[in-house]
Amino acid sequence: MNERRAMLAAALALLVPACPAAAKEVSGVVLPESARPEGSAADLRLRGGGVFRFFFLRYYVCGLYVSDGPGGASAILASDAPRRIYLVALRRISSFEFLWGLDQGLADNLSPAEAEALQEPLAQVRATIRAIGAIARGARVSIDYAPGPGTRIVVDGQPRGASMAGKALSDALLRVWIGERPLDAGLKRELLGG
Repeated sequence: MNERRAMLAAALALLVPACPAAAKEVSGVVLPESARPEGSAADLRLRGGGVFRFFFLRYYVCGLYVSDGPGGASAILASDAPRRIYLVALRRISSFEFLWGLDQGLADNLSPAEAEALQEPLAQVRATIRAIGAIARGARVSIDYAPGPGTRIVVDGQPRGASMAGKALSDALLRVWIGERPLDAGLKRELLGG
């Protein structure tokens, strides 16, 4: 009888589609299971999420949203597909602190030639972050990329600054979190679902 029930359960499991992955809670922050950045034709799925820490301070919860598909950092960076880095501030983050981390991550992951080629768009990113000013505790920041429109920074649902074209800029920014030398190696593992 138990064997028969097991076989029936297995057969039903094949017939009933699997439920989509649920939203993930990280440090009391719920990361939605999907997101649709402006310019994206389809929803992106939450790949993973964790907390960015620096010297015992917890700065933000971070989630990585990508299209379904193969998965390591190099595959995500190679794909010219929509993506989102989603941050929820766990404390007030000054523009100086955010820019320091961003610049450190860029310096660790870009060659001098790559940094030189991206000088103008990175200056635009920095100007946008300075214009945003301090990020309040609980604020939600998205760094979105879609082929065509490019990279966009969104704070609490409001686009800030202009869209910045080019996949190379998005790749450079994403490498801050999932590059060869990310700001937080533990967070990189969590973002990639490990």
